[in-house]
Amino acid sequence: MNLRRIALAAVLIAAVSCQQTSQTNDPVLTRDGIEVSRSYGGIHNPYPTVVPDAPAAPKGYEVCYISHYGRHGSRFIHLESQYSSIYNTLKDAHDEGLLSEEGEGVYERFMQVYPDLKGRSGELTPLGQVQHRQIAHRMVKNYPSLFGKSRKIQVRTTNLERTMLSMNAFLNEVKVMKPATEMEIDGSRTEMNYLNAHSWDNPYMNNEDMTWRSRDGEWSAPFTEFVKSRIDIRGFASRVFNDVDKADAQFDLYEFERQMFFFSLHLPGCPVPQVGFFDLFNEAELIELGKIEPAEFYYMKGLYPSPKARAAILSESLLHDFLDKTEQDLADGVSVRLRFGHDGCMVALFALMECPGWDQVENDIEKIWGLWNTEEIPMGANIQMVFYRPKAAKDNDGLIFTYLLNEKPMALPLDEVTTGFYSWNDFQAKYRPMADEAKKVLDEAI
Repeated sequence: MNLRRIALAAVLIAAVSCQQTSQTNDPVLTRDGIEVSRSYGGIHNPYPTVVPDAPAAPKGYEVCYISHYGRHGSRFIHLESQYSSIYNTLKDAHDEGLLSEEGEGVYERFMQVYPDLKGRSGELTPLGQVQHRQIAHRMVKNYPSLFGKSRKIQVRTTNLERTMLSMNAFLNEVKVMKPATEMEIDGSRTEMNYLNAHSWDNPYMNNEDMTWRSRDGEWSAPFTEFVKSRIDIRGFASRVFNDVDKADAQFDLYEFERQMFFFSLHLPGCPVPQVGFFDLFNEAELIELGKIEPAEFYYMKGLYPSPKARAAILSESLLHDFLDKTEQDLADGVSVRLRFGHDGCMVALFALMECPGWDQVENDIEKIWGLWNTEEIPMGANIQMVFYRPKAAKDNDGLIFTYLLNEKPMALPLDEVTTGFYSWNDFQAKYRPMADEAKKVLDEAI
């Protein structure tokens, strides 16, 4: 769908009911009675409901611009095959009498919610819309001078439904709070080369890149074997099946446990009865299962030392966009630039930028296991570069900014000019050569 320069009225569809999924205040417990932690969930966690207050403007400065990149909000599970593989395994085992008494309970609970989940993989949930309305509400409340009459914001989104609906929810809230704000919106494929630098819309993307970021990548098979050595697959299966040997001969028990884990993580964000499945796992199992995707993310998006691991380098297009559009927007009088995209794009950007916690270079599976903390990239995760200029300045000399991840200050490998704030000149001096060098490497590889 092409939204190039369409009028705001055409994109702001009738408001969808955004009531959160019905939840209780009772803690969710593991099989061994331990409260389920966000540390297991990584990128699948919902956006935090409590965030810190925005940093105050340094003395003598006033806010002048925000450059943003936001992940879509909570969604249904990523791939339809994840739903269907669980369904097929439980249905076949039930029909063949292979389920234990506990397994029959799992089957009944799953079948209670599956009809309302089937066919919705990857779609934004009502909770995902709520998250973006709340993020927008805080942004306008924290920086009201950047919105309203005579204020212009530029909005760009990848052309997937979940990012478009996230954008829509965000902009609806802005219009409620500051209806006079001018908006220019674009969801064209021509914007995808930097909003999702790991898509085919990036002209530097090639078949080897796509293979590396899949289960066909050369890292995947040894990593899967390592994971299997860390997880008691048969122990988990014994809770669900009454004959583990027969189940093992018929089903991929590792894949079943893995997908039940991901299903359990996603269910709280979906508008269905919260029948719960964490009682299938003990805490030790959840800790190990929670390390799988962060490690996969490192292989696919991080600085893994292989010429085939190019995700961070491909992110030069997004880094260039932050660099170039900041200068352009400040010159053109744009007060806010909003971008809506995806989690992998954020972590690859942090790797390219050598941000603390994302800058490791490692090839040892044992050390990659637990290397990254993707809890920092929940559903709705966002970067906000909030810029300030000296009040007495006649132009943009002396610009400083704070770099917020999920509305909290994030450290950059730069010297602070004052606590939590960096010089825009220093940012350009470090990152423009880095972005240019990455683009040169890509050019030379064609």
